[in-house]
Order: sequence, then structure tokens, then C-alpha cells
Amino acid sequence: MKLEMARRVAGELMEELRPACVRCEVGGSVRRCKPEVKDLEIVFIPQMVMRQVDMFNSEHVMATDAVIERLGEAGVLAWDDVVKRRGPLYKRLVHMGSGMVVELFAARAENWGLIWALRTGPGDFNKLLVSHPWQGGAMPVEMRMEGGFLWRNGDRIETPDEESFFREMGLPCWEPWDRSAAGLIAFLNNGSGKERMGGTSE
Repeated sequence: MKLEMARRVAGELMEELRPACVRCEVGGSVRRCKPEVKDLEIVFIPQMVMRQVDMFNSEHVMATDAVIERLGEAGVLAWDDVVKRRGPLYKRLVHMGSGMVVELFAARAENWGLIWALRTGPGDFNKLLVSHPWQGGAMPVEMRMEGGFLWRNGDRIETPDEESFFREMGLPCWEPWDRSAAGLIAFLNNGSGKERMGGTSE
């Protein structure tokens, strides 16, 4: 799908989702301004609401679940039956009007920067971000990524925005359209990679 059409579809979906969200943004190739878009990636922090389970019990649920259900009933979205992803943090659907795959990723305020950065991509850039230097990647040796968070020496690191995520990684916060595996490798080969091998962080 052409970028302009993908932006329109993403905008329509986010208009539906935003009332149920604390924050909702588009990622992927739309955010990177690629001329051709394969699928839509939307990252959001959901509002949490109480739902009655039975006469005596209630539970906290994501307000976005009701929106997704309503869009399904209206024939706007349908679950992807080829690649089935229906978990609380990652849902994969199809936009019926365009046939485009729509991936929805739930984040928290404390890890928004990490999730939005990874869901912006591109994929080969992300692979380097989550790999350690001995694997050819950019992850500092004392850090790891697990459960949607960065960790350093056993301590969880909050990344409320992309700037904090890349800063903790010791990397520049490149503009989305400037992010590439080749650019990251060039940066690492310019000296930063050696510092990571030594176990220091910036």
C-alpha cells in the first residue's frame, strides 16, 4: 500500500482507539516514511477500566479491548487467522477495507520509549539493538532486554521516551527515517562498539 493511503487507514484506526488510550502512535514503515507500506504497527498505552466478571467479582481490563471488539463487529477489523496473535500485549488483525495487516502493541508509561523504538524498526536495526557485541550487536554487555524492559546488572531501567531508551543504550536517537542496520554498524565500528565490549555504558 502507498504511504499516503496507509497513513489514512492508520489515522482512522487511531481515531477510534485514542479515547481508550493514554497514548497512541503509529510506528513501523509508516513512521519511517517508506513509500510502500506492508503492514501497520500501532503502539498504545491503554486506559484500564473495571469489568464485572460475575455478581461478586470484577477485574481490570484494557479499555482498548472493547474498541477492538466493536471494530470487529462493525466489519472494520478481523483477527488474522494465518498468524494468530491475540495476547494482551500483541494483537494481529486485518483491516477489512484494505486487506492490510494491523499489529497492535500495548506498552506502559515506564517502557514506552523501548516499545515504540522497537515497533518503529526496521527489523535488521532492531536485531542489532537486542544483540550483544559478541553477537555483532549494540546491546552493552552489562545490559539485557527482557519482558519489555531494559535491565542493567539486574536493575530494571525505565524508558519513558525514545530519547531515554537510546541514551541508556549509548546510542544517538536517530530520526525514524534515518534508522538502518548499516548506519548502526557504522556507528559501532567508529569506536562505541569497543567500549561496549569493555563493559562500560554511556
